[in-house]
Amino acid sequence: MREVSGGLADRNYFRTLAQNAVGTIGWLQNHGVEFATPVYYLSAGPARIQPVGGGSAIIEKLSNAANESRREILYESAVERLVMTGDQRVRGVRSGPAMASRQRFKPMPSFSRAVDSRAIPR
Repeated sequence: MREVSGGLADRNYFRTLAQNAVGTIGWLQNHGVEFATPVYYLSAGPARIQPVGGGSAIIEKLSNAANESRREILYESAVERLVMTGDQRVRGVRSGPAMASRQRFKPMPSFSRAVDSRAIPR
């Protein structure tokens, strides 16, 4: 990526992405996102995966999780900091000024419970 970006890519970003990829995929799968290996992928490198249904499938599953756990999704709202638990798990976020539009999603029937109800402050 550094070569493609002309040396502008953030090495730490890509290192963090690689180190957390397996755990992130597992977390998404625990939330109902399915992954498949595309049959058209031509490479001598390792197999690639992609979400079944594309990126919108991830949005659907995580939106359902937020709705089912009675959480709101705030658009156009900057996160100022993460709220952490004593064991360094993310509990929620503190956001900036009230420039956000709030939205609740209608439940979708294909949802499996995804978000720990303790994950975001009420």
